[in-house]
This record gives sequence, C-alpha cells and structure tokens, in this order.
Amino acid sequence: MAMVLAPRSLSTWQSRASPCANPEAVTLLADTHVPAQAYQDVAAEFSPEEIAALVSLIVTINAWNAISVSTRAWVPGSYQP
Repeated sequence: MAMVLAPRSLSTWQSRASPCANPEAVTLLADTHVPAQAYQDVAAEFSPEEIAALVSLIVTINAWNAISVSTRAWVPGSYQP
C-alpha cells in the first residue's frame, strides 16, 4: 500500500513553519545539520513513518540531482521553458 503524506491541518501548508523547511534543511545537511526546529515542525504534523517516507523522497531527489549535475546531464541554468 502506498503511503500518503498528509499534514494534520491545511494551515500547515500555509504557515511559515511548514514542512517545506525540513526538505531544505535535509538538502543543506552539510551546512545546517538539520536544525532541531526544522525537525520539530515536521514532527508536529507527520508521524514517524511519514517523516521516514519524506526523508527517503528528499534523499532520492537529491541523489538524482547530484548524478545529473555531476555527469553534465543537466547543466544548472540551462533549462528553457
């Protein structure tokens, strides 16, 4: 069964302390070490299983981005809509 990530409230997506801060913190792991507040904001809205799924998605996206950029399959700034 597929897991659906669903915040406990719609206002979560609209608030400044949204779950979007956590993916950014995970992406910038080397610089930020995922601040406690970023984790706490996500933990307030998602279960441990949902957090694990979210982190898995973030890591996968970051890996594909690293592969694409390092192999020059995609050059930053080259996208033309």
